[in-house]
Amino acid sequence: MTAFSKQTKQYHLPIVLLVAASILVFFYFQQTQSPLTHRGGMGWDGEHYYKIAQQIIDEKPIVGAGPLVHRVGTPAVAAMLVKFGMAKDIMTAFFYVNISFSFANIFLVFFIISRFFNPWIALIGGVLYPLHWINIARYTFFTALWTDPGGLFFLYLGLAAMIVLRQRRGLSSLVLTAVTFVGVLFREFVMMLPLLFLMMQTSPRSMFLAVKSRAWRDLFKYAPTVLPPLVAGLLGILIIKLLVEPNTSYRFWKSAMYIFWTNSPQYYLYTIFATLGIAVVFLILQSGFVVRYLKEQPLILYTLAILLFAGFLGGDNNEKYLGWAFPFLFIVTAKAIAEEGIAKWAIAATLVFYVVFVCRLPWPIPDYRNDIISPFPVFTYLTADFRLNDLFVLHSNRNVSGIIFYQYLVSCAALILAMRYRQAISWLRRTFGAP
Repeated sequence: MTAFSKQTKQYHLPIVLLVAASILVFFYFQQTQSPLTHRGGMGWDGEHYYKIAQQIIDEKPIVGAGPLVHRVGTPAVAAMLVKFGMAKDIMTAFFYVNISFSFANIFLVFFIISRFFNPWIALIGGVLYPLHWINIARYTFFTALWTDPGGLFFLYLGLAAMIVLRQRRGLSSLVLTAVTFVGVLFREFVMMLPLLFLMMQTSPRSMFLAVKSRAWRDLFKYAPTVLPPLVAGLLGILIIKLLVEPNTSYRFWKSAMYIFWTNSPQYYLYTIFATLGIAVVFLILQSGFVVRYLKEQPLILYTLAILLFAGFLGGDNNEKYLGWAFPFLFIVTAKAIAEEGIAKWAIAATLVFYVVFVCRLPWPIPDYRNDIISPFPVFTYLTADFRLNDLFVLHSNRNVSGIIFYQYLVSCAALILAMRYRQAISWLRRTFGAP
């Protein structure tokens, strides 16, 4: 048996278990999660995506609100399912499309993590990925009318290609060209793939120095591989702009500046707590190791930098953007936990906390209702009877979300003190001159 065969064989059982776990998780969501009823089940953005699909079915011009009208990929596929009789209506078609992308994304996440860990650690990441209430698999059972699953599929596919083909620049460029062109039809954020590909060829600092010194030849040598994905993405965006007609004005930077004004470091830190739970502690304790590791893994560094920046400025659902970064946050956090060297029972406790209080797996996502008052939270709401808006930091009741924020602050401080007790005592003695 060759080394490649042995390496491939060790993936067989984890993949089988991941398939079984994914089916069980999807069945659990199907049985426990009631769909959103707001606006006839279409929700907020979903109302616009529904109209786009209907226009495609009716063979009418695509007109809608920007920037949603530019995300024609998922509505177009859903419309085709209806036209060819593969789905009884638009809502069902959206569910079929998004649940298929969600299932595929679980395995892309597993694959990405497996390039940095053994398959069994990757299995843990693959199982945890769909459990979070805002991640694409679970949220699709709540409202199928959205476009994130398709966009993330092409983003993760492109990232996986860059990881596997990092030594084959030409083939990587060819794959990214196709992925970017198709991906931007689903979500515009897939354009980050050409940017990441460029940053993987030369560091931002090297690019800045080359521009500063006008060393154009140093920059142009990357053009044959970097330009095709970039041009393909721009071409895809141009085709969309020619096919659709926005009926509302939208300016990204205007929206970004508004979010920047309404957001705050405290809100964003709360969002990180709501994404990682108490595992944030290990990133803090091992901050030096994390910095060194990210320097050794530029693709993870640049991907996290872009997605975390997008999470702060990209919209009013910060949790969603941090959810996009899950595979890379998992990798960095797992590396920090391994470096910390805590006992297995402590790792299990961290995972249980994540599943119960962060993912909220025991409780479904509540329907949209403003006629109720959310109960007192314990890291989250230990019920399904509360305001949906209170799950989202920027839409929540400030008093109630503040309670959760300070609960996390106190618990993280206590955990850090418990794990660094001797160092803390030593620091106090040095600081205050105690014997």
